[in-house]
Amino acid sequence: MVDTGNRSMDVETEDNSIDVDNEDSVMDPLDLLLSLLSQVFVLVVMIGNLRAIYRERYCLPGSSCWPSVQDVARFGHTLSGSLVHPSSVQYETLVTMQNLRTTKYPQLVILAQNTGDVQKSILFARQYELKVTVLSSGHDYIGRSTGTGTMQINLSRMTNTSVNLVSSRNAAGEITLESGNTWGKVYREVDGLNRVIVGGAAATVGMGGYILGGGHSPFSPALGLAVDNVLEVEMVTANGSVVLASAEGTRMVDSMGVETNDTNNELFWALRGGGGGTFGVVTKFTYKLHYAPNTTVSFSCVYPIEYINGTVISKSVLGHIGRFLTTLPKEWGGYAMFTRRGQQDSSFRSVVSLYLNFLGNWQNDLRSAPDALMHFHPELQLFCAYANHSSFWDYASRSFMNEGLRYRAFVASTLLQNSSFSDDWVDFIVGNIGTTTLPSRGFSWCTVTLTGGVVNDVAENATAVHPAFRRSRASFTCSAMWMGHGSDDDRHEKAAVLASEGLSRFGEGVYLNEPTGVLQNWKIDLWGGHYNRLLELKHVIDPDNFFTCKYCVGSDE
Repeated sequence: MVDTGNRSMDVETEDNSIDVDNEDSVMDPLDLLLSLLSQVFVLVVMIGNLRAIYRERYCLPGSSCWPSVQDVARFGHTLSGSLVHPSSVQYETLVTMQNLRTTKYPQLVILAQNTGDVQKSILFARQYELKVTVLSSGHDYIGRSTGTGTMQINLSRMTNTSVNLVSSRNAAGEITLESGNTWGKVYREVDGLNRVIVGGAAATVGMGGYILGGGHSPFSPALGLAVDNVLEVEMVTANGSVVLASAEGTRMVDSMGVETNDTNNELFWALRGGGGGTFGVVTKFTYKLHYAPNTTVSFSCVYPIEYINGTVISKSVLGHIGRFLTTLPKEWGGYAMFTRRGQQDSSFRSVVSLYLNFLGNWQNDLRSAPDALMHFHPELQLFCAYANHSSFWDYASRSFMNEGLRYRAFVASTLLQNSSFSDDWVDFIVGNIGTTTLPSRGFSWCTVTLTGGVVNDVAENATAVHPAFRRSRASFTCSAMWMGHGSDDDRHEKAAVLASEGLSRFGEGVYLNEPTGVLQNWKIDLWGGHYNRLLELKHVIDPDNFFTCKYCVGSDE
């Protein structure tokens, strides 16, 4: 049986078989000829059907099925946004990915201005069987949001926001964000409302992929993952319907304007951790706000790991840092970053830097928790200090809120438990950060992003993220990054693969937003036991598997 989703065909059936070796069978020559012709006809039909089954799934540029220049122009005139061709001066800027290695070249780029533009784009793509990719900020490490020859729906112009501070669903209010917003912009907006919000660490990271993939944050121990803060999701499905999914159920308006309502909230479950590029194009998120403390306290501390001469500081210091991270109260969140630069401008080859933030006031007793590190081998510290900030944005914009410089990169991640911070883990840090061979214009890093706290208080099946998130103390990501034009990619990737080979032994699962491009068991690595449930919904919401991308639900079908 050849199974093609909605089509199936028996290649061999009893009814179409002929027995030419049965000596007891006597057939008139004319009947035999007619029978043989009948079999030939069956084979011709069968071959034609097989060709249809195994033809290219999508229409590609240059094929006769590709829409004409006139068809594309007419479609472009229906949009509130704009349509960008490869010949446009803005094309290269739009398609260049944050990880330069994953940059691909779509044939059409739709700069969508609103949900209606997204709906029209999907219907146009379905009409001509075009492959659709969806991009907001281009921060995806493995290139799931782009593809050569595709029609790319670019959401970066969809940046409207609306605030409701008297929400019945959340005491501190809620904010609705179009998917093109970036965290730097949103942080500034909510800071003016005396609120904080669970978001990413890079100012240029967008809403869509970050939230759909789970979304850890400097606030995660105190306020949860991004998916724990979502109240509603607006999405356009593969048939052009606009759906609004929430805990109360799903409201759908099809492309003809017919509305249906269902109390089933399975889609809302799936969109909180099931990943982007799979179920549809998410255009808006409604999100919890949280009251901001009067001040935000930060704690920063830097220790050297290895000197230029190869001397490694006491591994017991790194072990103490690991244990220190596991004992912080949930009001403390943030990052520990282990970094090595290829181009040296100091006497240190690699360092560990802590950027921690406290959701509370200076007078709070829990504020002094980092004292346990501050007074540990102060003679080895390059810097260690508290600071009091007028707001979280004041702290973040001065500290770790980088602008996401573009590099060529290879990334790997896993989710750590308290027991992961072992002597073996310290050896891994020293070996990979201290001795990884890098080009002169590059660096390697590992980041511990604290989770735990209220992240662990949420039931494992409450959202679609890997269940290991609910048992984790941190997300652990390592990467090699370098500059250049690609000529050294193979060499550096091989070195990075070797350096990250043992990463999984320290934790469980992989963070969906920071995966390696080589995952042998990606379904289990990214979703654990949630994958089959996600796949069942995929078959319902997108039965033709129209939306697909690397390591996305249903992509192997």
